[in-house]
Amino acid sequence: MDGKSVKMDLQSVEMDGQSVKMDLQSVEMDSQSVKMDLQSVEMDLQSVEMDLQSVEMDSQSVEMDSQTISPYRIGL
Repeated sequence: MDGKSVKMDLQSVEMDGQSVKMDLQSVEMDSQSVKMDLQSVEMDLQSVEMDLQSVEMDSQSVEMDSQTISPYRIGL
């Protein structure tokens, strides 16, 4: 009887070990998806930054345009 109960205990320990292994794998997959999410957020931030730079350049060119237009208006 003792041998059988020990064998069953070993089997349950083995099953626990397998479930822990599966849990670790799912945690690893979760961390990878979080990592990918962070990368996409980083890329989004970079594109927003580029958009801001282009808006800044546009506003500068508009400012320059308004400066070049002003003297002509005064001349007219």
